Amino acid sequence: MSSVSAPPAAEPAVPPEPEKSSPRAAAPPEAAPGSGKSRRKTPHPPAGGMRMAELALRSGVSRETIHFYLREGLLPRPRKAGRTVAYYDEEHLSRLKLIRKLREEKYLPLAVIRRLLDSPAAAERDVDTLASVLHLTARAEAAGKPSDEAVDEALRRGLFGPRDASSPAIGSDPAERRLVAIVEETLALEAGPRDFTLQNLELVAQDQTTFVMREAELFFGTVLETADIGATISALRSGRGLVARFIGAYRDLMLRRIVEELIMAIQHGNFAVARSATVPLSAKIERELGTFDRRAELRAALAGTVTTEATDALVWHLFACGAVSELSALPPEIAATASPRAAVLVAWGSYESARSAQGLRGLEKAVEAAPDFALGQILLGEASVVRGLRRHDDSSGLLERAVPAMHRLVRADPDSDPEPIAKALGSFYRGRVEIAMPAVLGRTRRGVALLERALVLVGEEVDDTQPRAAPLAIEPACRARIAANARLSLGRYHAGRGDVRRARAILERAASVDPDGAIGDAVREELLVRSALHGRANG
Repeated sequence: MSSVSAPPAAEPAVPPEPEKSSPRAAAPPEAAPGSGKSRRKTPHPPAGGMRMAELALRSGVSRETIHFYLREGLLPRPRKAGRTVAYYDEEHLSRLKLIRKLREEKYLPLAVIRRLLDSPAAAERDVDTLASVLHLTARAEAAGKPSDEAVDEALRRGLFGPRDASSPAIGSDPAERRLVAIVEETLALEAGPRDFTLQNLELVAQDQTTFVMREAELFFGTVLETADIGATISALRSGRGLVARFIGAYRDLMLRRIVEELIMAIQHGNFAVARSATVPLSAKIERELGTFDRRAELRAALAGTVTTEATDALVWHLFACGAVSELSALPPEIAATASPRAAVLVAWGSYESARSAQGLRGLEKAVEAAPDFALGQILLGEASVVRGLRRHDDSSGLLERAVPAMHRLVRADPDSDPEPIAKALGSFYRGRVEIAMPAVLGRTRRGVALLERALVLVGEEVDDTQPRAAPLAIEPACRARIAANARLSLGRYHAGRGDVRRARAILERAASVDPDGAIGDAVREELLVRSALHGRANG
């Protein structure tokens, strides 16, 4: 085994860096003859001594890195010849070359290098052992100095792994330089691919941190169990290429499966969306909440002169209470006076009554006339998803039909609407659909957040730990309908994730709104299904 303490071959020279000196440390001018003041003499350098610029040039290590090594105790302190003058000798040069060799060729961390420098005889065998573990594959060194933009992007996204204030400057580690080079290439891509790839790199870094820690546990666990370091290193080397190839093949396999599962989930999307459909309140509860009296009052306001304000009030009432048939049956002369936003709700009622292509086109036209109406975008997105999934069209794929509609839905922001009822209903409708989407689309948690947001907007607490907020100015029947159905969706979500206790609590609160109506029936059915599944799993 060759000794690592011998200085390596000469490193490539780097351009010298000018020595920085303080103006206060400049040599004073020579005293005038007869002034009585002696001239301060510049100290002579010790034999073999060199300044920082020469040390950096001969070692190939930057000044910043040398200062870091001094602070970390990897180099002995220089000989001081003044407040700002220091001299370094051949020991400093030898140590710097050795540290550089251990970092760039053996890939050793600084903690191991420090131990090696403190007691080389005891640590030399550890160096070769750890180098075999850490230096997995030989790679070409990244050329050139990394840009500040690439370094900042990598730091912001955690692409260097865990770091703290004591970590060395970026660029002193060859592995870090290779990472920065990859980020440099990524930043040169066009905007779309660049942003996606940066997010992908961030995900890989997070996952690989865990993976490498588990891999290290496996290696050292095997060493401890077998007490054979050489055999374990040999096993690591033998399987190194196979593991790298397996990672690529496994990624391809999982992506293919995910796409297949996504297509299957979208094919069954009709059932998922239908199951998440809003359950109506019973006539008994609506009567208790004054729904029918309010509806009669709004219709009476249209008996005389029909105004946009009166029409909009009735349209919003019918939509919020789920009176689809009455909404679609509005006389044309009344529907024609609706504002563009209310006209969207009328068009949605017509579509929901027949679910026809003509009805969908009417809804699309109404939404185009009110492009800033987030609730309208959400309703059209949902209708387009369901219609696209039901339609058999060989001219376009399932994803090609579903993705634009889902995009329309998820891009609409209910909170951008100034009208309280539109804000609450938009959060509810969008959350209700997103929570039913396939999990791989990554929208379920957003759906949960939107449904909880809808509960807050109507003055309902999400759970017992959060206080009840002041409700928005929304009719009681609309508030009850949102609260019951939002909790029904949330209860199903938590039950599907195995959180039975939380699901039951949420579902029972949903049933309490209308225990003898369709809401109560839906909750009892859900609890029976979950109980049967739980019994089958434990059987």
